[in-house]
Amino acid sequence: MSQQVNVYRKLKMFPGAIVEGSFGPMFDMGGTTYYVNNITGSSTADGLSWNSAVDEVSTAVTLSEASRIVHPGASTNDYIRNTIVIQGTETEYTGDLTDLGEFTRIIGLSGGVEAPGIDVGVVRIGSSTTSGAEVSGMLRGNLFQNLVFTFGGDTKYGLYVTGNSLSCTFYGVDFLHTGVDGEACCHFQAVCANGVIERCTFDDNSGGTGALYGLYLNGQTSGMRIRDNVFSAGSTASLYLGSGSHQIGTVISGNYFPYISTVGILDESEDGYAMVAGNYFADGSVDLTRTTNTRTVGNMESGTTTFVSA
Repeated sequence: MSQQVNVYRKLKMFPGAIVEGSFGPMFDMGGTTYYVNNITGSSTADGLSWNSAVDEVSTAVTLSEASRIVHPGASTNDYIRNTIVIQGTETEYTGDLTDLGEFTRIIGLSGGVEAPGIDVGVVRIGSSTTSGAEVSGMLRGNLFQNLVFTFGGDTKYGLYVTGNSLSCTFYGVDFLHTGVDGEACCHFQAVCANGVIERCTFDDNSGGTGALYGLYLNGQTSGMRIRDNVFSAGSTASLYLGSGSHQIGTVISGNYFPYISTVGILDESEDGYAMVAGNYFADGSVDLTRTTNTRTVGNMESGTTTFVSA
C-alpha cells in the first residue's frame, strides 16, 4: 500500500541528511544559489529566489562569499561551490567589479552571447566607459558562462585579474570593447592562468583598431586550453603569451582569427612550448609570431597570411 506525504510549506534538508530509496534525478550540490535581476532586484534582498533577487552582480558576490565561508560543512578540504544566476535584461549591470568570488558558478540567462542582437536581453557587465571587472587578487575554481564583459575607456578591461586565474572555465563569454578607437586596454588579462577558455569571442565595435590586446596571458601560465574561440580584436595582438610566461602544456586549437590588424598569436614566452594546432587565420597580416619551441600543427591560412619565427 503506497503512502503519501504532502509538504505544503518547506522541506529543508541539511548537510548530512540521508535519503534512501528512489528520489529522482536530484542531489545536494552543497552550495547556495543566488539570483540577480537589475530590473526587479533590490540591494537589500537576500537573493535566494527570483522573488527576492538582488539588483547587481557585486551584491550577489558579496552574499555568496559570506555564505561560502560559513556554510555548514565547509572546512579546509570541503569547499562549497555556490551559483550566481543573472537575468539578461536590456540594462547593463554595473561594471568595475573588484571581486568575482572563488569556487563559484556565474551564469547568465539570455538568448546566448553569440546570437544576433547582442545588446538585447543578454547579461552585459560594464559599459563604454568602465571595465567589466578588475579583480583585485585571484580567481580560483570559477565557471563563467553566457556573459558579456563590456568595456571602454583608456586602460580599461573586459576582465583583468591582478593575480592568478586558476582552474577557471570561461564558456560562451564575450569580451566586448565598446569604447573609441585606439584605447590602451585589453579584453581579458591575467598574470598567471590555467583552465579552459572555450567558445568565447573577443569583439570590438569601435570601428577601428580598438583595444591593444584580445587575450593577454603572462607569468607562470601553463596547461591552458584555448579552443574554439573567435578573436576579432587586438591591434597589437589578438592572443599574446607574455615574455614572462611559461606555456608548458598550453594548447591553442580550433580558433578563428578572421581579420587581425597586426598579429593573431604573439608568443614571446620564455619557453615557447605552446601547441598551436588546427586554427584558421585570415589573410592580409602576419598572423603568428612564435619562439623556437612553439609547435604548430595543421593550421590553415588564406591569401597573404605569413607564419613568422621570432
